[in-house]
Amino acid sequence: MEILALDSHPKIYGDYNDAEIFWKGYKKVAVINTNQKSHYEDKLLLVATSDKKIISDITINFLYSDEIKHELTVDKILKVVCEYIPYEIL
Repeated sequence: MEILALDSHPKIYGDYNDAEIFWKGYKKVAVINTNQKSHYEDKLLLVATSDKKIISDITINFLYSDEIKHELTVDKILKVVCEYIPYEIL
């Protein structure tokens, strides 16, 4: 859960290049082009783009590990999901 709640993490519609830099070195996170999505089903977090400019999709795999599965509550899930969507969109 710590990875999902890092300060200043990239959000949906954020800059894709910034996401590549931010998540570099995190093995549980993949920053990809959307047509590669099926190759990364074992990752905790997928940050994707269709045009290499903006983040168009973020997938959080809450079933990634038993530790995360057992920690989950509706409040925790909503908090994490809302952190990845810019306030203006909500």
